[in-house]
Amino acid sequence: MTQGNFVDLGYYQQCLAISENFEPSDIEGKYCMINVPLVQDELNLPVLPEWPEGSVRSGDWPNLPWQQPHSDIFRNLQKVRTEAAKYSRMPGPDGTDFMRVTEDSPMANEVFRLAVCLPKACTPRQFLDTVFINTTSVGLQLTEEYCRLRNDKPFAPVDYAAILLTFNSVPGTLESLDGIRSISMLWVIIFHTYATNGNTHLFNRQELFTWMYSFSALWFVASPISVDTFFLLSGLLIVYTTVGKITPKGLLKNIHMFYLHRLLRMFPILATAVFLQASLFNHLSDGPEWHIVVDKVERCRAYWWATLTYVQNYLVHARCIGPSWYLAVDMQLHILSPFILFWMLGRKRSAWIALTLVILVVMVVSTTYNYLNKFQTASRSQEDAIHYLRYYYHNTLTRCSPFFVGMLFGYLLNMYKSKQVHMARWFVALCWFCAFVVSTGIIYSSYPVLQMDWDSPFWDGIINSFARPGWAVCVGWVVFACTHGYGGPVNWFLSLRMWKLPSRLSYAMYIFHYSFMVVVNSTSVSVGHFSVERFFYRFLADFVTAFIVAFVATVLIDYPFATLVKMAIGGSKTGKATAKTKTRM
Repeated sequence: MTQGNFVDLGYYQQCLAISENFEPSDIEGKYCMINVPLVQDELNLPVLPEWPEGSVRSGDWPNLPWQQPHSDIFRNLQKVRTEAAKYSRMPGPDGTDFMRVTEDSPMANEVFRLAVCLPKACTPRQFLDTVFINTTSVGLQLTEEYCRLRNDKPFAPVDYAAILLTFNSVPGTLESLDGIRSISMLWVIIFHTYATNGNTHLFNRQELFTWMYSFSALWFVASPISVDTFFLLSGLLIVYTTVGKITPKGLLKNIHMFYLHRLLRMFPILATAVFLQASLFNHLSDGPEWHIVVDKVERCRAYWWATLTYVQNYLVHARCIGPSWYLAVDMQLHILSPFILFWMLGRKRSAWIALTLVILVVMVVSTTYNYLNKFQTASRSQEDAIHYLRYYYHNTLTRCSPFFVGMLFGYLLNMYKSKQVHMARWFVALCWFCAFVVSTGIIYSSYPVLQMDWDSPFWDGIINSFARPGWAVCVGWVVFACTHGYGGPVNWFLSLRMWKLPSRLSYAMYIFHYSFMVVVNSTSVSVGHFSVERFFYRFLADFVTAFIVAFVATVLIDYPFATLVKMAIGGSKTGKATAKTKTRM
């Protein structure tokens, strides 16, 4: 103190660690910082007892650590008394006190900052008045600067936003998934932008159809394949995050937690979207085409249960959130996945047999189903389009193959987790070449089938049956190669940090983006004009809107609810494994 230090911080952690039971109540420590001015007017401090170090006089001092006279608090108060008298006043020639530190002195504004540890229920002044001296009667001036308690930093919405923006990776993280998921989400939004605007009144609608049938529109017409990427990721993550963490017996014992975690994690955002669609969205705006919004509002009010029970893919008339059919198919596959996952948790041989059999059975059954129904890859009439959507595009049987391909790659990734995979250069190059050729061919196949002279039921069946699992194999190879050091620039691009936030928001973006597109389009009061550039600018607006809405919904709804779920049922081993399997779209 003689060197200019007027601060004593005490023992912060030791104080907050105090937690004792003294009947009839519990005593918890509270750390407070008080300010005692150096200049004390009319100070009349009594002489405090000078007891031997470590002694406690029965009846005078309670047997509590912070009330013992040898405690740091006691020493601090003694120090205050001694130093305050020493620095603030001194006897004058006539025996009276006079100010040693004058008001114009640089020391006049100095204060002693002293830490005190006291029971949680007390204020610093109450504690000092009760245990030590009556600070008011002796004229001791002090102020409370702040107090701290254990766990006194509750989470606020801004904290969830900060967590959302924290991108610390943990061992075993598949970094490339962020880029794959984000790019796929962008592809979905841009498709819906062009599709929903194309269904509105356009002055030059013929130009829109001409462009859609052209080769330059290939990046747009092929975008529905991006949904199969999400099915792949869903199956991959279920296996990758579960195998090795639980036994087959443990899975059966905790199967209810396996399902409950998935349902609860998907519920808050989806339920919010249904609620808003059934209420607030109807009052956001108005226009001559508002009946489109009203139709969805009425569907949500009447058939909200179909969406929340994940059966809306089979009830076309009950669908109020357009893209929610994907969630229904994904949830149904998640419910079926333990029948395969059970065998994958045991021996490797049984795992590979189970995976091989399920993929073969699915391919044979779905291919037979496709050829029997003669689905056209490009419908020529509205009736054909409805038939295709209802019995093929939204059908769990015809869409499940990428999911099971994802389970296969998830098992491969789990087998070689934290292991160095050595592959010959020629083999890596061959795999990349095949993935490029197959994926490019699948994208290109969207062009010839759109031409008016296309008429090939055989190739329609081939495309409907094998394009989606083929695409899943290509994306699965990209994930595997990037994870084990064979991704090169592809891995660098997909692992960029800029993809992490859109990846975390992708689920909420998927749920909300279509509804807002419909609202905006239904407010149009004039006939529009089509141009590729104009629609692309509209896509940018749709993307920004979806991003902002998803951010708010994730921070205020999804993350708090996820925290509650973790606190309530996060102790289950199965729950911990499956909590990560939610594919963020």
